[in-house]
Amino acid sequence: MQRISSLVFFCALPLFACHRPPLAGGDSDGGVFHRDLPAAKHLASCDDTACGDGFNPPVGGDHCPTWLPCRKYDTAQKRCHWLHNLEHGHAVLAWNCPQGCPEIVEALNALWQTRQADAQQRRIIVTPDPSLPKRVAAMVWGYGWVGDTYDEAAIREVLSHQDEEAPEKRLGCEL
Repeated sequence: MQRISSLVFFCALPLFACHRPPLAGGDSDGGVFHRDLPAAKHLASCDDTACGDGFNPPVGGDHCPTWLPCRKYDTAQKRCHWLHNLEHGHAVLAWNCPQGCPEIVEALNALWQTRQADAQQRRIIVTPDPSLPKRVAAMVWGYGWVGDTYDEAAIREVLSHQDEEAPEKRLGCEL
């Protein structure tokens, strides 16, 4: 019986070794997620339908040749532009609240403000995004999180991966 158990264990081991469990934090959909991304390219057109990695929200993929200043925006910015920011190692915090969510917007803006003293940490955009599947999201190249309530632990987990996989990491961002 022990021989069969050992055989099952060793046969199943490759399955577990390749499985990447959800990262800590986040919502009931699995928390912070990671996607292995193929090389991305700059597109001639900044049409949002041609941009991204095919997921919502995108955490990489093809994007516009121009990027955005790292600031707080009151109007939705094109994903195709902020995806270029992700390529540079910048972060995007976004919200989607058609009926309003001042507590989420205030929390995202406050987090943005706390990061302004350090040039490496200020590489962050806060923007509405009407295409989000939930009310709030955090993205860096390859990592993201979405939820219906502000979860600072999950957002900080995403931000902790900010320069890990970005193709052009640690590039500055004008305000």
